[in-house]
Amino acid sequence: MKVVVVATTDDEEASEEVLRAALASRCTAEVLLQGKEELGNAVRSAILDKAPDLVLIVGGDGLTEDQRAPEVVGDVCGGRLLGGVAEVAYKAAGFRHALFRRGVAGLHPNGRTVVSCFPRSNAHPAFAALLPLLWQLLPLTNTEHAVLPPPPPTAHIDPGCVVGRPRKSTFLMMEMPEALACIEQFAPQPGPACAVSVANCQGLVCANDVKARVAHPPFRASIKDGYAVRASECPGDFEVSSFSVVAGDNASGLVLPLGTVCRVSTGGAVPAGADAVVQVEDTEILQADAATDRELRVRIRVKAAVGQDIRPEGSDIEAGSILVPHGTVLGPAEVGLLSSTGAATVRAHKRVTVAVISTGNEVVSPGVDTRDLQAGQVFDSNTLMLAAAAREQGCDVIEWGVVKDEAESVTAAIGEALAEADIVITSGGASMGEKDFVKQAFLAHGATVHFGRVEMKPGKPTTFATSPSGKALVGLPGNPVSCLVCFHLFVVPIIRKRSGCPRLKWHHPIVPARLGGTVGLRLDRERPEYHRVSLEFGAGDPTTLVATSTGRQISSRLLSMLGANALLCLPKGSASKPTAQPGEMYQAVLFGKL
Repeated sequence: MKVVVVATTDDEEASEEVLRAALASRCTAEVLLQGKEELGNAVRSAILDKAPDLVLIVGGDGLTEDQRAPEVVGDVCGGRLLGGVAEVAYKAAGFRHALFRRGVAGLHPNGRTVVSCFPRSNAHPAFAALLPLLWQLLPLTNTEHAVLPPPPPTAHIDPGCVVGRPRKSTFLMMEMPEALACIEQFAPQPGPACAVSVANCQGLVCANDVKARVAHPPFRASIKDGYAVRASECPGDFEVSSFSVVAGDNASGLVLPLGTVCRVSTGGAVPAGADAVVQVEDTEILQADAATDRELRVRIRVKAAVGQDIRPEGSDIEAGSILVPHGTVLGPAEVGLLSSTGAATVRAHKRVTVAVISTGNEVVSPGVDTRDLQAGQVFDSNTLMLAAAAREQGCDVIEWGVVKDEAESVTAAIGEALAEADIVITSGGASMGEKDFVKQAFLAHGATVHFGRVEMKPGKPTTFATSPSGKALVGLPGNPVSCLVCFHLFVVPIIRKRSGCPRLKWHHPIVPARLGGTVGLRLDRERPEYHRVSLEFGAGDPTTLVATSTGRQISSRLLSMLGANALLCLPKGSASKPTAQPGEMYQAVLFGKL
């Protein structure tokens, strides 16, 4: 990576510290010193003359009027700011910097140079924190970095090395809005479309607008069992015509004579000349031939209106009208509509294939006799749980089973899964333990890790990456509750985007809900929480949804998901707001049925 450090002459010493930090991280780096009034021109010249990947502006990020570095970033980058990028460095440099400095970063219009303010002190931890994020940004902005370079040394975990493992994660902590936006941007595009039998299309997403080939009904059809009549002649006594029409009869050549009526059944074609149908309940027989079981004369007891109980041709579906719009998930109603106009096949996106891999030396596949379960072992709940969740989203699932916590085994399993699936989901091995190899396995396959931690509870270690071929890899936490919560929040939109759903349908719906119960919920001071709740309409107010906690929310307690149909979005707590109180309104992610 090529780095240019731009600083004022007052910050020469600080710029030299930043230079040493960049060189220590195996970057090519140099320093340019300028006066405060020339800072913007210096940055522009550096980008034009030296074509760097990164320009760091040291100093000039304070609160006084002469501190202009943030404005320089905005001007040079044309307002294309990268939210949270500079903040990573400032937080690593120390709380004081993050609080009293205006660090911002942006992307130059050339699409390949990141420009960022940078703290004047503690350059080494600040640069070390920023570097993993830049390795992720540069492949997206710079065609020369189409293949992700080797990660910095701090991001590598030597298998079996305990004392040498990092004590702090080198992966970016993203806030939820940023993480979800990242999912939307980098999740794989819809799969190829192909002709699928209407009989087997349920759950797939329609790939194009389907137009009705014929009108429905294709003729004037009777709604009732009764008599086809001329409305102007009713009521009265009538001769029954020699022909009758039941559903399926061809009535195209039939004409109702004046002064007569014709027997018709529900769904039967109404003969020419008739303009109404009178139901059999409003008639009585005047004369019949018992030998031939034929009605000869009937009385119509009621008036009739033109068009009464007749479905006009094309009244349900007009020929050429859009029957099923593209992006529609094909369900029973769509199958029925397609069949009603004679369609035997429909173009739909290929069903998404998901591979599910569980990791852990302590995890044992279900089916083992409980007496054979060793001390320290637990049954694997995640594989079948995630497989069921993926099938609920209409996916084909490959259950990979349990992979031991060995770097080679995890890497090999992920590689094999990538060859067969559109989306690879792992559970466990994504945190900071000496046996957590999932992130490194993703990188080993050339994947771009878009985020490796999320500011949320539960689910902080959740990881999202994409392979060089564009396939999605999601590392979910090993705790079952965290695993399933993060599936609903992160994996569902990936599946739905890949399936071809329109953007508005990628995520579970978010609805307002009132916190029920009589006891407040403690708010976490560090992270916003997705609290498992049962959501239903209030007994006294059928217009308001009430959220009832499912109990103790520890991330290993899968019972908290039992009976839950939503995740209540609780904000971070504070000294002034330590709890969420009953009666307060919050947003809820509705993942189940009401």
